[in-house]
Amino acid sequence: MYVALAVAILWGVWCLVYETTGFPGLNYLAFGFVSLPVGAALFIAGLIGYTRARTHGRTTSNAVAAMLVSVGIAVVPVAALLEFADYS
Repeated sequence: MYVALAVAILWGVWCLVYETTGFPGLNYLAFGFVSLPVGAALFIAGLIGYTRARTHGRTTSNAVAAMLVSVGIAVVPVAALLEFADYS
């Protein structure tokens, strides 16, 4: 869960800094190109954590939260890329 949250926070901070300061560098929309595989990998990691927690009789709330964050990591950057990218 911590890795998924760190990736989401990093992308959010990158968006804010890029948009507010005009900091030169790689546009944050570029993350939309790799967000689907990153989100899928984090979802699989959350699924593995969920199954391990179930087999050991522990709570699964962290694994479920990690899977939900990974879906957001996969979908939100792609939607931003499709909505805000300038293809001209």
